[in-house]
Amino acid sequence: MHVPQRVRKNVVFIGVEEHGRFIPKATAFIVSCDLGGKRFDHFVTAEHVIVGLQTKGYERPLIRLNLSNGGGAVALPTIYDAWFFHPDPGSTDIAVSPANIDRSIYEFTHTPLTTFAMPQVIDEQRIGVGDEIFICGLFKNHWGQQRNIPVVRTGNIAAMPEEPIRTEYCGDIDAYLVEARSIGGLSGSPVFVHLPPIRVVDNDIISMPEGGLVYYLIGLMHGHFDVQDLNEDVVTEDGGKGGNINTGIGVVIPAQKISETIMQPELAAKRQAIIDELKSKGATADLVAVEDQEPPTKAENPQHREDFNRLLDAAVPGNKSDR
Repeated sequence: MHVPQRVRKNVVFIGVEEHGRFIPKATAFIVSCDLGGKRFDHFVTAEHVIVGLQTKGYERPLIRLNLSNGGGAVALPTIYDAWFFHPDPGSTDIAVSPANIDRSIYEFTHTPLTTFAMPQVIDEQRIGVGDEIFICGLFKNHWGQQRNIPVVRTGNIAAMPEEPIRTEYCGDIDAYLVEARSIGGLSGSPVFVHLPPIRVVDNDIISMPEGGLVYYLIGLMHGHFDVQDLNEDVVTEDGGKGGNINTGIGVVIPAQKISETIMQPELAAKRQAIIDELKSKGATADLVAVEDQEPPTKAENPQHREDFNRLLDAAVPGNKSDR
């Protein structure tokens, strides 16, 4: 299985500043949704990553992105108030922050909501136990001094979300179990299921439609099962010390929970308010880049672009791109 380069470009690192240096702690990735013909990007990670940093007294989480010119990476500050959790508190482990990222400066891709393995997709594609998965995220022993270097880990679905799984952070939650080695830093990493062109499911031969997706986002990494003694397994979060030997079974929060977090009323209202104000000014041009196309430059549409940046910065304080 070859993992497309765009998957690695979808990943960013979350960390803190210590002694004037960026220190990575976990992984995030970028998810997009469309409204009124405009694309809105969001940083997505595990809730326990953000809560953990705040509990430990760090001033603010930093998001490290690679520069588009290949010259290095920059750590952008966010604020804790810019992160939104799932609307049902304590039910899952998702954190989302609206992102205003200037593509002319930073190199990144995005995962659209339309590529999520939602229940309908799971049924239609007959995704299930044994299907191949891959995880893209932080490896704390080699994360890149100059640029983010996410690693890819592969495995398979070990169990579907058939009944709640006991975790230390959230209690009983809906989650997948995946067979894949998981160590510190993978918390918040995107997890994709790979579907080859031809599969055999329950003795049925299934062919992917021409032009169909070969992978879907099934969720994000929450943690893994550690063997603390011969009689007990507990789930630990992957944002901790890392490097521990574990059972090789990881816990993945379903993509549906990410969608529910992004589409919650408070965030939806912020996006709609931006669209409404732009419409009131007569803005018609797309203000955010379509994947694999260059964004409109300020020379092409200066006022509309500046209006979009101003409105999004006002809606999400502390989450500004360099312009």
